[in-house]
Amino acid sequence: MDPNKQPNIAVRVRLENPTGSNVVVQVGFRNEGSAPFRLWKRLTLPEGKMDGERFNVTADGQPVEYLGRTVKRSPPGPDEFIILAPRQVVTSKIVLNEYYAIPPRSQIHVTYEAFNPSIEDQPLTQLQSNTAAITVP
Repeated sequence: MDPNKQPNIAVRVRLENPTGSNVVVQVGFRNEGSAPFRLWKRLTLPEGKMDGERFNVTADGQPVEYLGRTVKRSPPGPDEFIILAPRQVVTSKIVLNEYYAIPPRSQIHVTYEAFNPSIEDQPLTQLQSNTAAITVP
């Protein structure tokens, strides 16, 4: 891989004000690099679904348990990636309390963390977002 074309993916999370007991997080992936980037579709939380732990969630400073399922998969094939052009953004939303035991009346902090698998000349890439915080009623 050309050293001038190292992957540079910015991941941003934003928490929406809770409605009732639902805590919704929006995740955006932006290609900050100068070359197209192949992003594994599963990491983009398609249709608001997760098949493995993707977030580091704390409530009042304590880790929050992941309740969702974890699916073991074989390495992804080329058709399981989306191509992000330079400056292109892909976003999705997910209801966190469908996957995490988020307690009521707590201050939560959320960070997205995952590894994008290597493919062809693109290396394994760590994806980590900012940390977003919100108070759950």
